[in-house]
Amino acid sequence: MEEWKWKRAVGRGREGRECSTLLHTPHAAWSVCDYQERDVLERIKRQLQAKISEAFEHLCVLQDLRQTMLTDLQNKNITLDIDVDQYNLNCDSNGTSFKPDPTRRPKQSVSVSVSVCFARRTGAPSGEFLH
Repeated sequence: MEEWKWKRAVGRGREGRECSTLLHTPHAAWSVCDYQERDVLERIKRQLQAKISEAFEHLCVLQDLRQTMLTDLQNKNITLDIDVDQYNLNCDSNGTSFKPDPTRRPKQSVSVSVSVCFARRTGAPSGEFLH
């Protein structure tokens, strides 16, 4: 990349008037006569950048709303599936029990892990205790 060079050159402006030009790179030259155009272009550039920033923020908000909506829709579908399953339950459905706590074991029963530990200590196969 070339260095920034500041040179003053004398030439003709767009309207044919003589004016000095300030050159800061080989590709860009602003005439003193064109300072109003430069100001207008800079103002338009700032306005466009502000609109772009505003549109980007709006787009981010819309993406967040979309994600929230998809999550809510997924939760609604899960809830609807649960409701349908509950609606279809009757006395003959699998897994239906009329006990107060269907996962409760009677006090006299022995759990599988206890019977396996007992079988290991005594040397007997654990299957004998389960049948």
